[in-house]
Formats: sequence, C-alpha cells, structure tokens
Amino acid sequence: IGNYGLDLYEKSKLCELLFELDKIDNLSWIRLMYLHPKHISEKLLELIVKSEKICKYLDIPIQHINDRILNMMNRKISKNEIIKKLNLVKEIIPKAALRTTLLVGFPGETDEEFQELLEFVKIQKFSKLGCFSYSKEEGTKAAILNPQIPERIKKSRFNTILKYQQNISKKILEKYVGQKLNVIVDKKVEDSVFECRTEFDAPDIDGIVYLQDTDVNVGDIIEVEITDSLEYDLIAILT
Repeated sequence: IGNYGLDLYEKSKLCELLFELDKIDNLSWIRLMYLHPKHISEKLLELIVKSEKICKYLDIPIQHINDRILNMMNRKISKNEIIKKLNLVKEIIPKAALRTTLLVGFPGETDEEFQELLEFVKIQKFSKLGCFSYSKEEGTKAAILNPQIPERIKKSRFNTILKYQQNISKKILEKYVGQKLNVIVDKKVEDSVFECRTEFDAPDIDGIVYLQDTDVNVGDIIEVEITDSLEYDLIAILT
C-alpha cells in the first residue's frame, strides 16, 4: 500500500490519497493494511494523527527480524531500520495499535535466529500478531534453498511465538476494561449478542468485541463500555 501511485505517477501518492479520502463526509473509518515498514514516514504518521477518520492502527508485516533471514527473503530492510520505524510510530502515535505478521521456519533458519525473533516479539509487544510456518512453493527461490526446516520444528516455533503473543495480547486487552470505545457492529450472532470491532481491530484477522444488547443494527458505529477481556477478545455493554 505504501507504493500506491508508483505506476501512475512514478512516486508514492499514498499521503495525497488519504488526504482526499479524509474529506469524504460519509466515510467513517479508513484502515491501512499491509504497509511495508520501509514506507513509513513522518509525513504519513502526522497525517494519521490529524485525521479523525484514519484508524490509529497500522498493519506492518515484517516477516522476520534477523538480518540474514531478511536478506534471504529479499525484504530490502534491516533489523535496525525496522526498529527505527516502529519507534517512530510509537513516538508520533503512542496509542496506535500495531499489527505484524511473522514467518517461522524459513529455509536455513537456525535456533539462534529464531530466538532472536522471539526476543524481538517479547520486547516490542505488538498489539496484534499473525504467524505462519514457511510452506515450500514450487517455482520460488526459497524452494531450492537448503536446509529445509523439518515440519516438527516449524510447528514448535509457530506454537512458541503464538504462546508468547497470547500472554502479551491478554495484558494489553486488560487495560481496556472500564474504557469507553467506539465499535462498528459487524453481525448478529444470537438474539441479543452482536460481534463488533474497535478501530484497533481489522475484520476477520483481529479480535472481536462481544456486545449483548438488542437495540443496535449491523453497520452502526456506536460507543460501548468494555466490561471484560479475554486473550484476544473484549466484552462490552452499551453506554
């Protein structure tokens, strides 16, 4: 998404696009997904801060943090650069929800390189985190790299990452209890139970706010009070 406009204008026009979208009266939430960390700039972050419509949510898939693995993945960014970009986000938008995606078990990933990634997850404490195990795809450069990581090791690394993230997520969500947040009502799941989302949750991949009430409609953006939290989800009532 950071390269929006490159094919048309030979340079990124993402900020200009967001500036125009921000003017649309009946548009309530704008969410930025799949933003390569290299494309994060002060200009973009300042625009998000000033906007009442752009969600304070950034999906920044980094894949890994070890420099050798990043180079093998052709990510065109280093560990230090990634950390600087994440620190910039936290400095300019301290309350932003940060989501990332990681890949474990890339060919040649050593135990030490995985531990480096795990320590990074512990330190950064991402609001949201998705993790995938490397899957060999015919025709890709990575498919012919050696050594390929055994499935049992990939599964173990995958489970380890998610175990730590579950604890991180639980502690982050506990802080929302007692707060009032705006949510969008996504769907009705029972007679008086609705699934909703805050601006800090993307559809289908992030957490859910369960709201027990009858006087709401799908598509409404309403204020709720958070009454309880789970590992990944929240419980709410209407204010």
